Amino acid sequence: RRALALDPAYPDAWQGMAGALRRLGRTREAAVAYARCREAAPAATDCATELATLQLAEGRCDEMLATGRSLAAVAPDHPASYVTLSQAMASLGEAREAVEATVRQRAARVTPPPLRAMHEAFDLARSAVLYGDFEAARHFAAQLAADSVGSSDVDGPLRAAWLDVELAREEGRDDDRLAAARRFVDGRAAWTGGGVTFRYHTFAQYAEPAMLDDLRRAGRLDPTAYAAGMARWARSLTIEDAQRGLFRWAFTRAMTAAEGDDARAVLREAPPVSDPGVTITRSSVLVLPVEAMRGLAALRAGDLAGARASLRLATASCLALEDPFLHTRAWRWLGDASARAGDVAGACAAYAVVLRRWGAARSDTARAAHAARAALRCGAVP
Repeated sequence: RRALALDPAYPDAWQGMAGALRRLGRTREAAVAYARCREAAPAATDCATELATLQLAEGRCDEMLATGRSLAAVAPDHPASYVTLSQAMASLGEAREAVEATVRQRAARVTPPPLRAMHEAFDLARSAVLYGDFEAARHFAAQLAADSVGSSDVDGPLRAAWLDVELAREEGRDDDRLAAARRFVDGRAAWTGGGVTFRYHTFAQYAEPAMLDDLRRAGRLDPTAYAAGMARWARSLTIEDAQRGLFRWAFTRAMTAAEGDDARAVLREAPPVSDPGVTITRSSVLVLPVEAMRGLAALRAGDLAGARASLRLATASCLALEDPFLHTRAWRWLGDASARAGDVAGACAAYAVVLRRWGAARSDTARAAHAARAALRCGAVP
């Protein structure tokens, strides 16, 4: 404030003010401060990218798209330009062709050549998943796995394993899911590099604990190996210290909570909404995995109001392309919570999102959504 009193057009001061307001949860005021920063320095990119992330987390996808377009106009070679555009376009339901054209522009214009094939294949795989083309997603996952052979970085192998595991989970191929998880877990010690950008990806926060838990539940991983794997995952998290307790709770407790008493006990352990880690996370790309897990635990505990509140935060986020598996499943869970709460219209609308994305795919989530809509007599999917 003192810096702005001396120079009201000082962009760095506006950026600092916006960041401080955001960490306090005063996100509307933060958005205004980011706008003032951009007025003071139209060619600067930091305020635009931070504003886009805030808009993404809060589900203001139209505003995010406008931010992405303005960023691309002043900094066409900035990686965030095309990430912002593709994320916003996908979340707004734009055509797959438009989203993938933007993905390819990013790969061609921005991504360093050594990483270009990996990033493009991964982004195209996620687009294929979002639009229900699981066969194409499997093709890109295989490409990622092949390109990662001999690499010491975890980036490629984790991306490929996550796609393989979640596609198999969705398609009910349990043996394939467990085999893919086993391959990754067995090879994990060999991948000592990479992962530095994983703080910006939702899948990287929960992929490894989900695989470890799958193997543990199937009796294919003993308790000692499971504990060692979870400890390694916790050490690898590239998040702020204030978020560590929240993430350990979300991905070691909430994600694995059983129906009933176990889930209720897990909810009692949850960091409160006033916790700094929660505030920081809710204005970031990581709002989706944390709130989806909180919402799922609340649903299993019978806390329908809490489930709907968290799942609305998760599904509202402009993260459909970032994590199409979790974003779409969160819509199904929101439908379940709404149906149990007696909100038939809300449940029908939530299930319809699932079916518009995956209705033609071999998908357990889509089958459950279809059955639920039929039971509720929702009618045709709009």
